[in-house]
Amino acid sequence: MSSIAPFQNTMLTYSASHQQAALFATMGARKTSTTIIHAIRMGFKKVLVVCLKNNIKTWCDELDDRFHGEGYQPILGSSKQRAQTIKEFQTSTDRFLITNYDSMKRPSKTRRGNYDLFKETAKGITLVIFYE
Repeated sequence: MSSIAPFQNTMLTYSASHQQAALFATMGARKTSTTIIHAIRMGFKKVLVVCLKNNIKTWCDELDDRFHGEGYQPILGSSKQRAQTIKEFQTSTDRFLITNYDSMKRPSKTRRGNYDLFKETAKGITLVIFYE
């Protein structure tokens, strides 16, 4: 696991003692790793990360580089591929499901009609992170 700076401990202590918390920090202040550490320490099993599309790679890289063994699945590709990723996530041991704001706000078209990503991902989610 990633080493923790003193200012991260302050953020982690605060977020652990409040039901809802927001981290406002400058670029490079390790918000992504702090948020990942929080989810792990608090024992959240299924975490939905909603971020800007260009931040999906940041989350994947952070998990790969600093949190080896923490499973994640980015929601990418066609409507069919996204639906399959969500289905696999719900039965996997992966902790993080990473998507973007655009995917969350509009239903996807499938052969069976509209597929509401938000309703499908909400099943079993124990923490939602909105990241910008």
